[in-house]
Amino acid sequence: MGAIKAYLASGDLITLGTMVDERNKNIPDVPTLMEQGYDIASNNYFVCLFPKGTDKAIIDQFNAYVQKIVEENTEYQGKMKDMYFQAPFYADAEQSASILTGLYGDFAPLKKYF
Repeated sequence: MGAIKAYLASGDLITLGTMVDERNKNIPDVPTLMEQGYDIASNNYFVCLFPKGTDKAIIDQFNAYVQKIVEENTEYQGKMKDMYFQAPFYADAEQSASILTGLYGDFAPLKKYF
């Protein structure tokens, strides 16, 4: 939503709905597609992946930096809110793998529209 925030504010773009599973607290007047009767919901995730064989120490250090930024940096949290992200959170490698696996199921219902 952050990429279109200026268009929403100016009225040049109207949001018909969001694909998340519950309304975004930063834009509470925009209904979800589920609320409108469409069986479509998928939250947004940003996942950093490394090539197979990357040194675990590099991955661990990267993860520690990301976790600190997401959980402790109030400036970052404010910017995410300004771009309509509801609640950025940190997920470790195992949690991220589970999220990615679940996304397949989230998008499977969309096949009927193509």
